[in-house]
Amino acid sequence: MLEEELKLWVRFEYRAIEDRSASLKNNRAIYREVEYYKITLPGGNEVREGEVTDHIRQKYKTAYEAWKKVHKTAEKGTDLKHWALMPIHLQYEARAMGIKTIEALVKANLDEKRTPNLCYYQERAIEWLGQNKSIGPLKKEIRKLRKAKERLTGQVKALNNLALCTFLYNYHGDIK
Repeated sequence: MLEEELKLWVRFEYRAIEDRSASLKNNRAIYREVEYYKITLPGGNEVREGEVTDHIRQKYKTAYEAWKKVHKTAEKGTDLKHWALMPIHLQYEARAMGIKTIEALVKANLDEKRTPNLCYYQERAIEWLGQNKSIGPLKKEIRKLRKAKERLTGQVKALNNLALCTFLYNYHGDIK
């Protein structure tokens, strides 16, 4: 079996297939990830591909298990690859942070100073998904929390400066 696998070039991948009933229900495109295989025969001219079945999993077990260890399926939702509003370089940045779907982007705890572009698209994602009326207040809450975070960060810096001045005064005595 292993010798047969070595003669062929077997690759596995996830492909996004539209879930038509979920798309119609939510009035937007919803995709699900499906495992596909691609087998290149010796000589490289003929390629066979299709959806992974139990037969393929057993026949190319070592290749499948090695691929499965590295590639994990995305969460349920709309993959960022299928969201035309977000530039590709930001999709890669989001994926590097473990954010694979629009729904995960909405729920992500992003720092506006470190990832301002992703924060911008997080708000766009909220609006995009905001066809749900329940998400509208979430956008306001996120803005309110970000402002509170900035205010608290400023207060912490002021307290740190005060503590440093107090330490210096106590250590050196009267500062003139």
